[in-house]
Amino acid sequence: FGTGDHPTSRMCGEWLLDVVNCPNHEKDDVKDRFNVMDYGAGSGILALVALLAAKRKDTLASIRVEGVEVDPIAIEAARRNSI
Repeated sequence: FGTGDHPTSRMCGEWLLDVVNCPNHEKDDVKDRFNVMDYGAGSGILALVALLAAKRKDTLASIRVEGVEVDPIAIEAARRNSI
């Protein structure tokens, strides 16, 4: 599970790519940091999409990404995916 193939995951992933790549999110100042919360993160795929988009744009310093999950199996999957 958590491949990003589900239509809503794909739609959210595409939206994240657009938002993270928006020119307004190029600031390195912490007060201007762009925050992403992947709530009910499952495998963490959307959190990873946000991080990879920021890395591709070389703006990792200006993004903060957190994932929240309660299912122990999903937490382990997200942990493995983050490595």
